[in-house]
Amino acid sequence: MSTEVTVGAVGSELTEIRSGIDIGDTVILADLNAAIASSETETESGPPGLGGDTSTEPRTPPAGMVGPPAG
Repeated sequence: MSTEVTVGAVGSELTEIRSGIDIGDTVILADLNAAIASSETETESGPPGLGGDTSTEPRTPPAGMVGPPAG
């Protein structure tokens, strides 16, 4: 059974559920034993829609992004 919820902040370890469940309900975000869906047509690395780059050339950070933070 699935229930539609509204999520807020999403992180690598915690996900905020804003509405759709009651306190004490058990929430399963993913079945870790399930196979990960894939597509044979994917050619980019990284998550879809984020412009993954398959280039092996070294990258140079944008101006102002080199070195430790000021302070």
